[in-house]
Amino acid sequence: MALRTRHVLLALLASTTLAVAPSGGADAQTILPTDARFVLGVRAGIQAFNYQEHIGNTDSDYDSVGPAIGVTGSLKLIDRLRLNVDYLGSYIQEDTETWNNIGTFAGFTVNQQNDMDVSFHVFDVDVSYSLVKTPQVEWAVALGWHYYAEDFTRRNFRFLVSTLTLFSPIGPVSEDVRGQGVKIGTTVGFRPTPNLLIGGGLAWYGLYDVEADNSVLGTVESDGYALRWRATVDYAINAMVTVGLGYEGHYISIEQGQSAIAILPRNETMAHTFTAAVRLRF
Repeated sequence: MALRTRHVLLALLASTTLAVAPSGGADAQTILPTDARFVLGVRAGIQAFNYQEHIGNTDSDYDSVGPAIGVTGSLKLIDRLRLNVDYLGSYIQEDTETWNNIGTFAGFTVNQQNDMDVSFHVFDVDVSYSLVKTPQVEWAVALGWHYYAEDFTRRNFRFLVSTLTLFSPIGPVSEDVRGQGVKIGTTVGFRPTPNLLIGGGLAWYGLYDVEADNSVLGTVESDGYALRWRATVDYAINAMVTVGLGYEGHYISIEQGQSAIAILPRNETMAHTFTAAVRLRF
């Protein structure tokens, strides 16, 4: 479609494209960037990742930092209604997972440590509708579907008994977790100046189907929920290109699950992602 203004901003938040347009100018029209037929965003940065498991009086803790990349796309269906997709993936470097208080030996508390690699991927697809759409402010709600994948590889198991470290001959153990469920979200964009857009978003995910496939213990099923929130600042380079900075938070809580031979501990994931983005409007 033809471009009808010289200053256009794009903000893709919570898998929904939000933007507002400049207001003045003798030759400027109050057209929103979400009126574009298609918008595409690419972002890259780093992710701080924390994972914890809890079962009885025993719990684990894992912290690491690694690179992250993301891609977003939004297609205009009709006025105020858009189809949106969003992918974010991180490739976490190896770090140490620590299990506290897994038992006692000769009167001493036994803790466990192992090296662990984690990769983390999330994908959203939704339809969003703009309830408020003015030259300076846009507020939208979204309904869709969410999918996430966490892949764990644990190796070099060791048990700490007082000052003694005992090494285990157990080989690498992999665990692939897959979850999906409904998404409900909302996003808002505010344009304080013709070239600047500030946006935010929040989404809730009902994870009705979570499956953990462990290479030693088999498959365990469970469920849970997740929250995701975002904040972005974007600046228009020209009518088609926007650059910006963003922050994304993602919290996942999974209930304890049990199969005939294994227990999936209750677990929590917290990811903080900081990215730089380029967005294109067509």
